[in-house]
Amino acid sequence: MLGMPWDKRGARSDEQLEIFRRLFSEREPSFDGQFYSFPKVGFEPKPIQTPLPIWVGGSSPAAFRRVARYGHAFHAAFQPPDVIASEWAAVQRECAAAGREAGGGRGCACHRG
Repeated sequence: MLGMPWDKRGARSDEQLEIFRRLFSEREPSFDGQFYSFPKVGFEPKPIQTPLPIWVGGSSPAAFRRVARYGHAFHAAFQPPDVIASEWAAVQRECAAAGREAGGGRGCACHRG
């Protein structure tokens, strides 16, 4: 619908999440990526909640890595409980590999939708 190539959606999502992280946390963010770029900008107001919670969904190894890298919650939706359990185990492994604690707090959390 938006005219964006489907095969690059994961890489685009990664860049978008990094852009959000910078906009919400840096005084004068800038970005120069494969798909998006902008010079130093003022971005105000910043969210009151720090960090702003980011829920990441998906059921692929790339999505599980995205949860570990950028997410504050894993959104598992429309899957049977046994599949969610398997996906959550994969998210936990990715969180551990990224040096983040899975299960809550400021690390990776899980939300079952």
